[in-house]
Amino acid sequence: MSYLIKRPIGGISLNGGEYLLDDDGNEMIFDTVSQAIAFLIQNGYDEESIAAEGIEFEEVKL
Repeated sequence: MSYLIKRPIGGISLNGGEYLLDDDGNEMIFDTVSQAIAFLIQNGYDEESIAAEGIEFEEVKL
């Protein structure tokens, strides 16, 4: 399985999710949730802010 990073649009879960995109506008895909979390931490997040923003890791089949 692979994983996408998403968070609620405007911070409101009823709005649906927006996905993390690469520089070309494609959804960034990670092999594991741990890799996705490591990416977020390298880019200024900590575990508390990940939870506070409602960030989720969506499993996808490629």
